[in-house]
Parts: sequence; C-alpha cells; structure tokens
Amino acid sequence: MNIDFLDSIKEESSVLSVEDEYITKVIEKGKPLQASLEDMAQILGDAVEIRPFEDVEKLFAPEAPGAVFCFTENEGKQRKFALVRGRTVYEAEVCAEVLKKAAEIEIKAECLGGTKPLSALNCKIMREKYLNSYSKKEGLYEEMQRTSCKGKANKEENLYGAGALTWALADAREKLVEYGLKLQAWDLVQGTWGNLSVRISEEIMLCTPSGISYDKLKPEDMTAVNIFTDKMLPNFGTSVGVKETSESIMHTEIYRKRNDVGSIIHTHSKYASVFAAAEKGFADGNIGISEYASAGTHELAIKVAEALGDSSAVIMAHHGMAAVGENLVDAFDMAGAVEREAENQIKFGRK
Repeated sequence: MNIDFLDSIKEESSVLSVEDEYITKVIEKGKPLQASLEDMAQILGDAVEIRPFEDVEKLFAPEAPGAVFCFTENEGKQRKFALVRGRTVYEAEVCAEVLKKAAEIEIKAECLGGTKPLSALNCKIMREKYLNSYSKKEGLYEEMQRTSCKGKANKEENLYGAGALTWALADAREKLVEYGLKLQAWDLVQGTWGNLSVRISEEIMLCTPSGISYDKLKPEDMTAVNIFTDKMLPNFGTSVGVKETSESIMHTEIYRKRNDVGSIIHTHSKYASVFAAAEKGFADGNIGISEYASAGTHELAIKVAEALGDSSAVIMAHHGMAAVGENLVDAFDMAGAVEREAENQIKFGRK
C-alpha cells in the first residue's frame, strides 16, 4: 500500500497519508466523494470533503475515524492526496483501504452511468451503528483473549450421536478459517466485512463471527445458528463471548429457500461493488441485483434471497455480492468467477 505514517495525534490514534491514481482523479473532479457503499458510510460517513491541507485539522473528530481529500501548492506544483484517521493503527489502515476502494469504484462506475449515493439518513444510521457497536467488537475480542476466557469455549452438544455432528462441525470450522483467509488473500473483502457460512444439517449452519478480522479467526470462533429460528446456538463449541455475523439472517433466509445450497459467501469484492454502487446487475441477466435494504435486516435478507432466485450469485445494491454453492469450494469459486466477470464487463464494456 502507498501509505505513510503521518502523525500520532493522541494515544491509540493514527493518521495516514494515502495517494493513488483514483484519489487524484476524484480530487480533480472537484466534488466531495459521496458514499455509495455501506462500508464507506459506516467507517467514513456520508461524504469525504476536499480541502486545502492547512484546513484539514478541524475536520478530524478525535473520537471517530474519518478522512479528507487534500491538496497542497508548492512552487506551482500541486500534490493531491488523502488523510485518514483511525482510533487505532488497524482502523486507520482499514479506513485507507475503504477510501481507496471507494475512490476507484467512483471512477470505474462511470461506464455504468455512475454511482448512486446512499441517503444521508441511511449513512447516519450506519455510521452510528459502527461507532457504537460494530467497531468495538474486535477490541472486545482481543481483550477477551488476554483474560481468563482465553482458550475457553462453550460445551459442545452432540444431538445427532455417533460423532457425526462433532466431525461436521470440526471440519467446517477449519474450512471457514481457511477460506476466510483466501477471501482476504484474493482481495475479496476488506477489514472484517464480508462473511461465510456452511450448512451443517437441515437445521444448523456454521458461520463466521461478527467484528473479527479473518487473520485473527480461530476454528472455535465460528458460530452455530439455527436456520429456522435465526438464533445462535450457544452450546456448540464456540468461543465464549463471540457473536454470529450481523448478516446471519441473510444466510438462513437463503438456506430456507434453497435446499440445494450448502455454503454461502458474502464479499465486498471491488468489481462486484462497482455494480452494487451503480445499482446494476450484469447485462446478460445471469447475475441480477437485489433492491437496497439496510445491512443486517430481515428486509435485506428477503430481498437478497428473492433476487438470487435459483441462480448462483447476486449483486447486493450498495453492499457487495453473495455467492452460493453446494459446498464452500463451489461458493468460493463462484465468488471469484463473478468478480472476474464484473472486471471484464467494466474493462471491456457490458454486452
């Protein structure tokens, strides 16, 4: 990443300087970058302003992450860059990645007619949710690992006998860790966004937890959820204090409607997100787009499942993409295939 540490304004707070071609292009357009994807709305707010460098200090609230586009003049030469601030180094780095992605999507979506901004009210709600709840989960998780809870997990039930459920859970836990890291390595997710699940039985799925980055996940952090009640099952060997992904209800809705689906992957991959930000599906109709609804809601779950239908993937408006498969390998392959096709359509035109 082309990121340099610029300053440490206070304890556990970091500011980074970010430069790339898409940030430069956004600044040259001369207009604030409005949030068209929920990850930007959550971590950076409804818009990122453009300001002379000497004016930026007052735009940074010390209690919250944020960003501003900057320019400086020196002997007739102008430098264009962004400053991002996080309450921790990790959060600042995630802010930088989200901002770079948002700037690139803004430029790339021009071939689709441009991005469609989220409403200021939706952005405010998501931002408050992130600051008050979601962003604190990883810190709580790390603290838990340093306390007496370290290494402990809830007692695992064996409701199916003969060790079948125990084996299925153990295998799925390992694979979810493995494929979470693959999503990260293939740049299909940023930070803790995105999620994966595996159907263990007709009524149980195992999914990634909320608010923990993929490189920190352990097999015992995976959470079991009842597909028919949407409730987390506490006695299935899951680490104490860990909660299911905030999008678990979307996974259960798809499993209820699709008996052929054994795994689901939700990504925030870059090229699929261009379509999500522009509210467009693929031109050939093979991959549709769901109507927008707020993240983590039952309304979103219903809209995504309906738009998915009997296909293998769907673009989620202002959010990302969901891919399904008979197993985790198939779902991952489909997520990758959708991202490659999205890239081709952006680069060579929708046909």
